[in-house]
Amino acid sequence: MALIYNDFSIVSVGMSCQTAEQIYAQKDALDAMVGETSARHNTPFDWLICPPASAVRLLNRGQFVPETNQSLRRVHDRVVCDDTGAWYWHNPRAIENFDTVTSRFNHMAKTLRSLAEKPVLAFWSNSQRNLDHSAIHYGIDIVARAQELRQLEAALIRHLPQAKLIQVVMDDRCDLSDPPPPGSYTRYKPQDPNRDWRGNHAFWREVFAAELDDLLSHRATAA
Repeated sequence: MALIYNDFSIVSVGMSCQTAEQIYAQKDALDAMVGETSARHNTPFDWLICPPASAVRLLNRGQFVPETNQSLRRVHDRVVCDDTGAWYWHNPRAIENFDTVTSRFNHMAKTLRSLAEKPVLAFWSNSQRNLDHSAIHYGIDIVARAQELRQLEAALIRHLPQAKLIQVVMDDRCDLSDPPPPGSYTRYKPQDPNRDWRGNHAFWREVFAAELDDLLSHRATAA
């Protein structure tokens, strides 16, 4: 999900639906903070469950679907790409409808590439509560590791040179052997039901507001 303003953009880079949902749901509030009406567009990470290592592979390839559906595999009622580890979570018939899925993702990838000329606030989180179910039943890696997040940031900047990666991390989803360093992320303190996927709107509004304030302050100083 991207909100595109005249001079910058806000975009979700995964790892699941919550980040995109919060950008989508808070468009009016964000527009009011900026003082401008944004254009809202879908982007590839809206439709995936995509751990950082998988996102790096997708960004480095510059495309968000494999060349053929031979790389796709069904696990229970979902589809994963064996080459990248990306889960086409909202496209459970991606194998059968591969051409349609490819066309859709190529269109969203074009939107993402169009953001490259301006600053981008790119939000990543592993705070979606029901990801525990995905980890248990599908074996999806939902843990935040410092090295993988550094690699994600580097891949993102290669794709979007003026991007800033903002990380929202749940404490009990950090790898204790390689935790993100203090100050590099915002701690998500859940107050939402265990199986809820949307997240806490008030919490996310504060995260967005802090990043927008920082960006707009720097831009005002530069002017």
